[in-house]
Amino acid sequence: MSEFEELEKMISSAIGGLGLKLYQYSFTGHVVRVVVDNDNGNVSVEDCAAASRAVEKLFDERNFSAHNYTLEVSSPGLERPLVTREDYARCLGKKARLIVNEDNKQLAVMGWIKTVTDAGVELEFKSQEIKFYPFDHIISGKLEVDFNRRKKDDKRINGYTGTN
Repeated sequence: MSEFEELEKMISSAIGGLGLKLYQYSFTGHVVRVVVDNDNGNVSVEDCAAASRAVEKLFDERNFSAHNYTLEVSSPGLERPLVTREDYARCLGKKARLIVNEDNKQLAVMGWIKTVTDAGVELEFKSQEIKFYPFDHIISGKLEVDFNRRKKDDKRINGYTGTN
């Protein structure tokens, strides 16, 4: 296991007791960036502060503080990237933009995540058309801010309608 992977594992463990998960981690120059998430995707400022204290304590215990570094702890944000199957599953019913490879062309598609399987993601579009995209065809994905939230009384997509 590399030092980077070992540190990633230690950070995950340190914030795990806070009900947080390590979403992303990077160490560039003297800046350590830690992006945390939780099961409901609603990370508060207090969560970030608690994670920062836990990581600082870890760094102090490992004498990492002897190095000159800046620690940045944040949440993935509203338009968070979707990378893993779990990321997509956690965002059921939310609006997403995918860049997909379809017929050897890159296409941008936007819709609401209807289902997630081990094989891929099903999106429902504004037109109410539903289309399945295999994970091996998805180049990238991210959540989109949905300013016109769907009505919660329609049961078609976890309580959302197909209108924008």
